[in-house]
Amino acid sequence: MKNLFLTALIATLIAPAALGSLGPVTPAVIYDDGTGTVPNGNWIVMSYPTQGIELALRAKERGTNVINVDSNGYYHYMAGSSGEFALWDFEFAANLGSYNLQNIRIDLWIDIDPTSGVNYLALE
Repeated sequence: MKNLFLTALIATLIAPAALGSLGPVTPAVIYDDGTGTVPNGNWIVMSYPTQGIELALRAKERGTNVINVDSNGYYHYMAGSSGEFALWDFEFAANLGSYNLQNIRIDLWIDIDPTSGVNYLALE
């Protein structure tokens, strides 16, 4: 089984211009919030043409389709929470090309250490 780590995508929220491009996921986003209004755009996209894989990450206001991103690919949201959840959320996408979920594994690693150190939480 191949391992495909989205660790680099977390870094795109810090320095997106150096790591990816701002745009849509190709060929399309394959999910829906039930309203049919989920836009395909404003993703930080990393493409790996040799492997035929595309990875993408974006942030948005929780519970809405509002995406506050500037032309440099930085996402801007208010700090704080509503109940137990932050006011913002993130979404990630993986276009696996000729691979499928039987021969590839996708892990999302999040650095939960608020200092300059690292302490990764792996979401499998």
